[in-house]
Amino acid sequence: MLWIEKARTTIAYVETITGADYIKSVGAYTLAFDQAENDSVSPDDSRKLIENYLGKD
Repeated sequence: MLWIEKARTTIAYVETITGADYIKSVGAYTLAFDQAENDSVSPDDSRKLIENYLGKD
């Protein structure tokens, strides 16, 4: 997600298997990003998960 101050708009950069595009209708992308952020674990918990997976606990 990009906020373009001069244009006073938010756009999403979307990559697909055949190319990429800038999308002005960002509602779905904002929702997906917010949900992914809410579902993610903290940086400390991420570090612990990786260390446990690598056997460094």
